[in-house]
Amino acid sequence: MVLPSMNKSVEAISNNHLQQPNKFPLINGLADVRDYYVANCLLFKLNKGSLRIENEFGEFIEQSAPCLFLLEKDQTITLSMSEIEGHIDFSSLEVSYDLMQKFYKVFYSTRNYNDRELSLKTKPKYFFHADLLPGMSDTFDSILHGVACPRVCSNVSIDDHDYSYFSLMYLISAFV
Repeated sequence: MVLPSMNKSVEAISNNHLQQPNKFPLINGLADVRDYYVANCLLFKLNKGSLRIENEFGEFIEQSAPCLFLLEKDQTITLSMSEIEGHIDFSSLEVSYDLMQKFYKVFYSTRNYNDRELSLKTKPKYFFHADLLPGMSDTFDSILHGVACPRVCSNVSIDDHDYSYFSLMYLISAFV
């Protein structure tokens, strides 16, 4: 389920589909999503369980909760989720390419930013993971809650002057 944001910079993606066995069946505690095309950058917060992400080049990362994953756009991946002690729980935010470009310019110098663009074209490393630093879980949930309730919350648009913009910068700084 995709919930639209006010200015399309960030969208919330619900993890309710894992509770619907007809979409992604759990077999022996495992759920696989194959050939998922990532159209925009995704930020995953894994609360419980284990997640393995593999791209079309055979590169993969596997991590157990709690942690963050950053998936860059324009790639096809396979997600393999497994429950730990009977639980799989994750949340995700979809971040626009324009917003990610702003983050890259802040976190990388001009030279490093251009080198990063070149390296992304030559070496396909499009996903990263990081441990949750203090406050990151609450920050992620705060952004997710703000995007998920546009009619109730008054401050939900993500732009350069919004607190959520800086909160996203804090979350993405874990990958620098």
